[in-house]
Amino acid sequence: DLLISEGRTTPWTALTITPRAETATASMAQGSAIPTGATHLLARSRNFDGELAVSASVLIEDRYRPVQAAWSVEFLDTDATPKLAGQVTIQPAEDEDLIDTYELFWGETPNELLQDPDTGAKFGPIVSFPSGQGPMVQTFDLGTRVPVGATHFLVFTVQDTLRAEQGISASLTR
Repeated sequence: DLLISEGRTTPWTALTITPRAETATASMAQGSAIPTGATHLLARSRNFDGELAVSASVLIEDRYRPVQAAWSVEFLDTDATPKLAGQVTIQPAEDEDLIDTYELFWGETPNELLQDPDTGAKFGPIVSFPSGQGPMVQTFDLGTRVPVGATHFLVFTVQDTLRAEQGISASLTR
């Protein structure tokens, strides 16, 4: 059984799971109500001889993707060659209460992260900035190589480990 509890020992609500393997997985639908005061999920094993008195417990952590985007992102290329130089300036979201970090990426369109042409894997962030710091600036030195296929800088907000589905962008072109 999987139980919702206020603490590590006293169960409130049972969510019955019938595992058919060594590992059982349970999930709750998005938007499911957590009982007021609930802090832990408890797992107890049971068979035809009865229920084990000791529970395994895990703290309930409500995680979600941020919906608030950075206010703006600007870039002016100051390198006259096919390479680039300049500063990316990111203005923070108006409300940062639900944002932990801002991540700057190379983009292949105004909405898509750049993919490695050899592996198809998306590039990771160029840099991450903690929220609550005011305007954020990433400087690119003269002669910075632009990855093949990159056309934009993209900025996404992050809460915990979840990145917002939509970001904002600035073009790499002058």
